[in-house]
Amino acid sequence: MLNKPNAHQAAKAKAFGTNKICTTKYSIISFLPLALMNQLTKAINVFFILNGVMQSMPAFSTNSPLASLIPVAWVMMLGMLFELIADLKRWRQDRKANKHMVK
Repeated sequence: MLNKPNAHQAAKAKAFGTNKICTTKYSIISFLPLALMNQLTKAINVFFILNGVMQSMPAFSTNSPLASLIPVAWVMMLGMLFELIADLKRWRQDRKANKHMVK
């Protein structure tokens, strides 16, 4: 009976948050849409996507639309890969810090 917390102690424990550290930008579910949105905030990526769209119209086409879209897709995928690697590093550091016992 002595080790069981009473209702007041249980409510007090729930009132305070945890000391858990979470510095990651993405979750597993949110990575793809948020990273893609982050890539589309860069003006140069939007410019080349619009250029590729215009290349698909016969009136504006000077070459294949794939000649414009493949390089920008490659650059955006590399940017998303770098963001994923950085976020995984943050997640590992958070996990290490959260496992550390405080004296």
